[in-house]
Amino acid sequence: MADQVLDVRSQPAGPPGDDPRARTHSYLRAAMAALLISIGVAVIHQTIQQSELLGSVSGYYYTPVQAVFVGGLMALGVAMIALRGTNDAEEVALNLGGMCAILVAVVPTSRNQEQRDGVEECRETLGGCPDLLALEQATRANVENNMVALLVLGFLGLVAAFVLVRHSGDRAAARSSVKAFWWGFAITTALWLCCVVALLVSIDWFIEYAHHIAAVGLLACLCVVALANAQRVDGFPRREQAEESGTAVGGARGEVAAAGDTMLKKGHRSVYSALACLMIAAGVLGAVALVGEHLTLSVEEKKNSHTLFWVEIVVAALFIGFWLTQTWDLHGGDDKIKNSREEAANAGRV
Repeated sequence: MADQVLDVRSQPAGPPGDDPRARTHSYLRAAMAALLISIGVAVIHQTIQQSELLGSVSGYYYTPVQAVFVGGLMALGVAMIALRGTNDAEEVALNLGGMCAILVAVVPTSRNQEQRDGVEECRETLGGCPDLLALEQATRANVENNMVALLVLGFLGLVAAFVLVRHSGDRAAARSSVKAFWWGFAITTALWLCCVVALLVSIDWFIEYAHHIAAVGLLACLCVVALANAQRVDGFPRREQAEESGTAVGGARGEVAAAGDTMLKKGHRSVYSALACLMIAAGVLGAVALVGEHLTLSVEEKKNSHTLFWVEIVVAALFIGFWLTQTWDLHGGDDKIKNSREEAANAGRV
C-alpha cells in the first residue's frame, strides 16, 4: 500500500502555491481559452478587412485566418486530450472533443454549391479552369496525407492506453473511473474505425462531410464539459471521488478535483450553471434554426444566412467565459492540493 501512496516528502520544496502540477493544470486551462480567443480575434480582423461576414467560422479557412485557425484548433485538440478531467464525464468529453477539434482543423469545410458546380464543369470541359481543379486536388492530397498521419498516431495512442491500463496494477482505482475509461476507449476506437472506413470507401465523401460532423461533435463536447463541471460545483455527488478517498491513486486528477471542490467560490456557482445552460440552449436553438432554414430557405437565401456563424461564436464565447471563470477559481489552489496529498499519504500509512 505504501508504495502506491504519493509521499509528500518527495515533492520539490517551494513557497505555498508553487506546486508544479497545479500550476501546469492552470496554465493548460488558460491556454485553451487563449487559443479560442486568438481564432476569434483573427476572424473579427478578417471580417473588418473584407467588410463581409462569412456563413461560418470554418469558412474563414479559405482566408488569411487559415494559419491561426488550423494551428489554434490543432493545439486546442492536443490540450483537450492532455488535460485530465476532474470527473469521468468531463474526461471523456475532453478526449472526444480534442479529437473533433483536430479533425475540424485538418479537414477544411466544403465550399459552396457554386464552387462545387464549377469543379464539375471543369471536369466536363476537360480541365478548362485549372485553378479550381488544382485547389480540389490540393485539398484531397492534404486531407489524405494528414489523416493517414493522424490515424497512425491515433492507433498508437489507443494501443498505449490499452497497455498502460491493463498493466498499471492499480487495484485501488475507482470502479466507476475504470468503467468510464472503457466506455471512452470504446467510443474513441469506434470514431477511429469510422474515419478509417470513410477514407477507404470514399475520400470524397469524407472531405465533404467530415468537417461538419466533427464541428458539431466539438460544440457538443464543449457543452458536456461545461455541464459536467456545473453539476460538480453545484453539489452533485461525485461517486468516483468518494471511492478514491483515502488513497492517492487519483494522482493529479484527484488532487486537482479535491482542490477545485474546496476552492470554488460559492458566488460563482450560479454563474457556472447559468453559462452551462446558456451554452446548451444556444446549441439546441441554433440546431433548430439551421434545420428550419434548410427546409424553408432557397439556395440563394441559405448562402446569405449567418445563423451557423453566430451559433459557433455564441457557444465558443460562453465556453471561454465558463472556462476562465473556473480557471480563476482553481488558480492558487496549490495549498489545497498539498493538503490532499498529505491526507492521502497519512491514510496510506495507517
